[in-house]
Amino acid sequence: MATNITKRLKALLGRSYDFYLVYAAVGFVVVMLIALAIGLVGRSGKIADFKEKMQESTSNVSSVLDETIMSQIGTLRQLSQWFVQIGNPELEFSIDRSQAAVLLQETISSEADMKSLYMVWEPNIFDGKDSEYAHTAFHDSTGRFIPKFDKHADGIVERDMIRNYNDNSDVNSYYYIKSKKDVFIQEPRIIRESAKNLLVMPVVYPLHFGTKLLGVIGADFVINNLNQRLGVVSKPEGCQLVVFSSSGRVAVSPDKTLLIGRGLEAVLDGAPDFYYIKFRRGEEIEQFEGNSYILTRTCNLSEVNAHFNVCMICDESVLNKDGNTFLFRSLLLGFVTYLLLMLMIMLFRWYYRSQVSALTEKGNDMANVDKEYTVSNRLYVPELLKLDGILQKYHKTFVKIRDLNREIESYRYDDVLDTLPASNKFQQSYNNMLDTLRKIAQSENERKTKEEAANWVSQGIAAINEAMRIGSNKVDVLSQNILMTLVRYTKAILGGLYIYSKEDDGEYLTLNAAVSMNQNKAVRIKIQKGVGLVGTCAVEKMPIFLHKLPDDYINVFSGLGKSKPRTLAILPMLYDNELIAIIEIAFISELKPHEIELLNAVSPNIASSLVTVRINEQTEQLMKQFRSQADTLAQNEKQMTENIDKLKEEQNRSRERELEMKGLIGAVNNTMLTLEFSPTGVLLDANERFVKTMHYDRAELQGVNIMDLSPKAAQELEVMLSQVNSGKFYEKETQRLTKNGEVRWLWATYTPYYDHNGNITKILYLATDITEHKKAYAQLQDNIKDLEKRQHKMRLEIASLRNEKKND
Repeated sequence: MATNITKRLKALLGRSYDFYLVYAAVGFVVVMLIALAIGLVGRSGKIADFKEKMQESTSNVSSVLDETIMSQIGTLRQLSQWFVQIGNPELEFSIDRSQAAVLLQETISSEADMKSLYMVWEPNIFDGKDSEYAHTAFHDSTGRFIPKFDKHADGIVERDMIRNYNDNSDVNSYYYIKSKKDVFIQEPRIIRESAKNLLVMPVVYPLHFGTKLLGVIGADFVINNLNQRLGVVSKPEGCQLVVFSSSGRVAVSPDKTLLIGRGLEAVLDGAPDFYYIKFRRGEEIEQFEGNSYILTRTCNLSEVNAHFNVCMICDESVLNKDGNTFLFRSLLLGFVTYLLLMLMIMLFRWYYRSQVSALTEKGNDMANVDKEYTVSNRLYVPELLKLDGILQKYHKTFVKIRDLNREIESYRYDDVLDTLPASNKFQQSYNNMLDTLRKIAQSENERKTKEEAANWVSQGIAAINEAMRIGSNKVDVLSQNILMTLVRYTKAILGGLYIYSKEDDGEYLTLNAAVSMNQNKAVRIKIQKGVGLVGTCAVEKMPIFLHKLPDDYINVFSGLGKSKPRTLAILPMLYDNELIAIIEIAFISELKPHEIELLNAVSPNIASSLVTVRINEQTEQLMKQFRSQADTLAQNEKQMTENIDKLKEEQNRSRERELEMKGLIGAVNNTMLTLEFSPTGVLLDANERFVKTMHYDRAELQGVNIMDLSPKAAQELEVMLSQVNSGKFYEKETQRLTKNGEVRWLWATYTPYYDHNGNITKILYLATDITEHKKAYAQLQDNIKDLEKRQHKMRLEIASLRNEKKND
């Protein structure tokens, strides 16, 4: 590398002689191009500054123009405020012609730019009696000026001017003016006076009282006088100021007053017609027309519907004068600068050659890593000093690479190459190589660590499986073996295994095995599900790992002293997502990922083993129960055979009783009227004899309340329902009406019917028709009464006979 740098320095120094003239020519072109670029930029800036001054002048002219015209309009506004009071309906129209004339005359006299002043009233504001203005001699239905004042060189002249102001085709008519409903500036017009052209601007101001139009005040203002006001406004040298009306007429021309009132063609020869269109629309113009540069800005008057066009015109040579001067000076300065640079380069070239020769001598020792490199004190050129520093940096780089190679031989990769700039490709490549070697070594270490962790987990699973294989068929013994193996293998200090069980009063976790310091502990603890960390783990069915236990959580004592666990692991043993047991283990150190992996991996196997042992225990218990039950069944089989025979005999007797009951029920249905109804009195069923006796259809009785069948006996039936629902028997002789109104005498009994729970589900009604007996009894009573009457009559006759015999 050092040899290459030295060769390049010598080659560069040799080529500088050959290309000196070429460098000089190129330098001349470059310097002049830079000077030309600066000159063109400066020329554009000067032209832009000149245009900005023109724009600033047009803005100042617009402000003066707006202020002057709005001042004139303000005069009409003051007059309107006084005259509007005339239209107030609460005041009498008491002004006369002379008073109005005096006010108008004073106003036109005080305003130097006012040429004429007039006012026009609406006909409907007069009431015909308050003023002479109502006379037809001074006013008619078409409207008129009352009065009008014109200012001339000889003085102010007052006159009345009658015109038809209802002509809507005339823009100067009263009809057109009042239709604007606001301040209205008409197109300026030229009048001839004293051999001069005067440009006057008509302004009309409406007289409003609320929304009612009273009339208008109008005035003509001479705007030629603006030349004097605008003449003092500063403008760029060589520029001409002209103010055009919206129609394209010259309104103000401070530089050439004879142009006032003339058209655009008098200012610019051959101006195209579209200028008039732009002026009328109020559009701004900024362009070259021939050899003239034209800049226009629109002056929109405040609060009125009129505008003027302020135009600034200058010759193209005037516009470019300052810019061309700046361009010439820039080129001249560039040439002088080139001559000075060439002289300095010649001097520097001689000095630079001597410095390069001194630096070349030092470049030969750059790659010698066993020799210290010192910065030369004979170099004064900053670039060469910088190059000397670079050579020193490369020397340090070689020394650093030597040291790094020695560290690589010792399998150390912690250091990096940092002697070169961060963007240096060689340094980046070398550091990438070191980073690759570092990653390879780190990957190898991680692989070994993972392999050791995987082997540890596999061996742990095998140890737990072996403990489960050689374990007992008892859950207690198996739990103790599993927990002891797990605690020893993971080097835990405490461990507990809780068996999950369901009892009548809840779900519990019972400590079935406990290990402390590799020794079994006979401890029995019962925890309800959901209580504490163990109960929470049982509810959530998710492992719990606590890495920062409280100081008072648990203490472990041994012959070496007292220690406190730092990590607690609580693991659910699940089988088909069903909780089987909970294992709680405490560690002095924090758990590593492979240790957590082992705990999670053995949990399903432990749960499966516990389930298997529990099933075996249950199977063994069931087998004992089965053998006991088999003996019991054998003893009961004979008894069952005897019971079956007895049951058959009882079934035969039940059939006989059933036949007897059917015969009895049939006899009752044939001889008695029966009903079944609910405890509330709703009919559920009726036998055929009741239907025929009471002349009802069975469908008519279904769902009917007994109260509705016998409304007159409602009170009696309520007493009956109350007594029967209390469980008592009720009987009584009753009189009922059939559907046809026939009287039937019945001897009725009401009996409650109970279900197997002892509740009254319905009431049984049994009745005997005793109507015929009642009739026979009544006939017998009649016969007895007739016999008694006959006996009484016979007694009287016997007594009479006895008396007769005595008398004889």
